[in-house]
Amino acid sequence: NPNIYIIDAPGLLDFTNQKLVQVAFYDEGLKMTGQRAWAPEMSYDMNSGLYYIYFSDNGFVDKDGNAGGPIYAVTSKDLNDFSYPYIYFNPGYSVIDGTIENINGYYWLLYKDERKAAQTIFYSSSNTLSGFNKAYDDRFLSLIKYMEGPFVFTNKDGGYFLYMDNYPKGKFYAATFTKLGEENDIKWFEPTQYQLPEKDVRHGSVIEVTKQELDKIIDKYK
Repeated sequence: NPNIYIIDAPGLLDFTNQKLVQVAFYDEGLKMTGQRAWAPEMSYDMNSGLYYIYFSDNGFVDKDGNAGGPIYAVTSKDLNDFSYPYIYFNPGYSVIDGTIENINGYYWLLYKDERKAAQTIFYSSSNTLSGFNKAYDDRFLSLIKYMEGPFVFTNKDGGYFLYMDNYPKGKFYAATFTKLGEENDIKWFEPTQYQLPEKDVRHGSVIEVTKQELDKIIDKYK
């Protein structure tokens, strides 16, 4: 589907104003099929006042039979009007499932390398949300193949948690780290050290809420 859903949810209590927004279009120059907008995520840039919505459309096949695609993005100031898509990250091979975290003053894009020899998660860095170009893809974050849908969130004790979806097995793997770059300190948990809902669950994300917001959410949905 070339469209993404956008739904208003003040306080995560009521979901209103649902709409579909087309973000993917057929564009030979961008190697975009216009058939899909996979795994959309959004980051807000306080400096420019822009929302960056990034997604994958990796089905394009060129005249020589090479398939693949970069990660694309559109921007918006109000989530009503959107820019035309542009190439957000292109390491030279097919990539999907981007997610972004601001770590130690840099933006880090974690993504899935779709090449058959990889099929796992690497990362790229940038000092701006407008795009990524520096890829750290010379070492695996995990020796287990068929990982996708990474998501990262802050560890209250310092550092970050990283989760990856091992899609053939329908389960998540979890790690913790404090830094990324030429060297990282990723440490993987044993399966007995964490618990997640794993029945028919894919990808994932975490939203931070205040204690007051959490109490209201629990009261409504308990």
